[in-house]
Amino acid sequence: MIYDMKRYIGKHEYEFREMFDHFHYLFSLHENGKGQLYYSHPDPKVKIHRVFASAVVSKLYSYIIDKAREQLGQEVEYGVITVPAYFSDQQIDILKKAAQIAGLRQLDVIPEPTAAALAYGISIPNSKLVIYDLGGGTFDVCILEVTLNDGYKVIKCGGDPFLGGRDFDQRMLALIKKKLERNGVDVNALTNSQLAYLQSQAETAKIALSMKGVIHATVSLNESFGGIEEVYIQKEEFESSIRDLIEHTCDLVEDYLDELDIELTDTDTIGLVGGSSQIPLVRTMLEERFPEAQISTQENTTTIVAKGACMRAYEQYCRQHHIAVSESLFIRKINQFLNQPIFLRIGMNLERPVLKQGSPIGREQRVVYHHVSDSKQEKVIVLKGIREIGSFPLDVEKGKSVELVVWASDNRAVNVHYDGHVIDFTVREVVEDGEVDMMAKPEVGPATEKEVELKSLEVAVEMWKRDREVMWSSEESKKKAFEAIEKGVEEMKNKEENAIHEYTLSLCGWHEELVRSTTMLKEHIKEHIAELLKERRRMDEGDSQNKKTILEYIDKRISDLNSGVDYSLNLEHFDKNSTNFMSWLKEYSFCVCFISPVLFIHVGFRSKVRPHSGSHLEAGRTVRTVF
Repeated sequence: MIYDMKRYIGKHEYEFREMFDHFHYLFSLHENGKGQLYYSHPDPKVKIHRVFASAVVSKLYSYIIDKAREQLGQEVEYGVITVPAYFSDQQIDILKKAAQIAGLRQLDVIPEPTAAALAYGISIPNSKLVIYDLGGGTFDVCILEVTLNDGYKVIKCGGDPFLGGRDFDQRMLALIKKKLERNGVDVNALTNSQLAYLQSQAETAKIALSMKGVIHATVSLNESFGGIEEVYIQKEEFESSIRDLIEHTCDLVEDYLDELDIELTDTDTIGLVGGSSQIPLVRTMLEERFPEAQISTQENTTTIVAKGACMRAYEQYCRQHHIAVSESLFIRKINQFLNQPIFLRIGMNLERPVLKQGSPIGREQRVVYHHVSDSKQEKVIVLKGIREIGSFPLDVEKGKSVELVVWASDNRAVNVHYDGHVIDFTVREVVEDGEVDMMAKPEVGPATEKEVELKSLEVAVEMWKRDREVMWSSEESKKKAFEAIEKGVEEMKNKEENAIHEYTLSLCGWHEELVRSTTMLKEHIKEHIAELLKERRRMDEGDSQNKKTILEYIDKRISDLNSGVDYSLNLEHFDKNSTNFMSWLKEYSFCVCFISPVLFIHVGFRSKVRPHSGSHLEAGRTVRTVF
């Protein structure tokens, strides 16, 4: 049996392993090397051995369509799909493909909080509606403002994609196991079938304790548990075990409101959505945290998303078939929001976040890029999440700044405007068209926070590898630097996103400092070469028996500078080195070029002027001069 699809659809195997260790799934998933998970049937003789996510979801859709057909007594052709607020384009594509396999034509795909807001229908202008969606696999928060034209304006979306009803089931399961241990049962020796039975009972007990007036739940056991017929879970025990989870959801809501500088009043509403939001402790803690707001449960929290989806399906169907919408069913307009962040990567710079996940569709964000390199054109790459959706060349002169304006006209279209140019990018579907069976080509993984940070780290490393600006003192030092970077990257793969983010920033900071110091060193080298060329012209115009020797010293110095001999020095050492060389050169050239206007006296002597360390004369050699 496969369950909890919402948690891991579109994920990678390492992410599933983390969930497997936490939730103790009774099945295993594998990755095909392309970031695509599949279920492998334990019996190799089974005809269809590998089953991908899209096939599993299509079976679920087929079941729902059959049930709807039975209830309605007619064929079901159209439908609206609802998804968690954080679902990526890739994950949505999987669901759309699954619907196609099941024979369902999609009228729309909308976020679950949006569907719930449509069903709630709050009508007080300028009031706020906070959708608190605590479902089976995810927790979503959506903050909306009721507009004057009887619509909704989404102003913030967020949540926790790894918190939901299953977490409460796990806490209940832990309580049941403790009760069994007290009765002498070795819970570590339980079989998979016993664990599956207990998980089912844990969910039943959770639902029972979510009802008003229920103070304890009875967990019935079968004969496989050594004669123990039942255990009892008190309401206080259960609420104590899940208090920290609900506290976390309240913290998220409060953080989002603080970010928007919103304080809820008696005209504002917190709308509860999802089965787990029915747990009495949820309402209690929300009332304690937000005493002025109304906590609304006027709708069935387990079906309110489906109701909103039906309202949208009715509206879209009527619109497509040019049917007038009934005046008795008023459907509010609601704007969309970004399900993934938008990034820009300009040249070799690390991509910068431009539009955050949850930003309203249509919001513009301005980015000012200051060009510091010698190149007159940079490549700008546009990313949504970790996925590159397009690029364009940006013409810019060194030292100039360019303002780019970025906005999304919908979740599949990103626009960039600069200097009178408007460039459109369309996010293409990743699932191929055509009929697919249970072996269908599956999805590409989504942009989780960790994946976004790992992608940024990958870009930072690539920036190092392709860089031609940094001047290394030797191949050995370059090799050691890259070995250290590769070691750090491997360590980061097992770290949390915050640690990856910090390491990426430090890597970029290191690179930026090297490029900056290298650029300055190059400028100083150019200045030094210009100074040497000026001195060379002066010497060339003079007349001296040793002019040829001096010019050879200067030419050797210029050649060494052009070939990178002094690149191993830092800026301070180079400046000191070049100053000493010029002092030596001027003193030496004075000795060899002095010509008396009255009398030529041929005197042999040993000059006290020592060769400069950068002149590549023999160490300690004195120069014999004649004038």
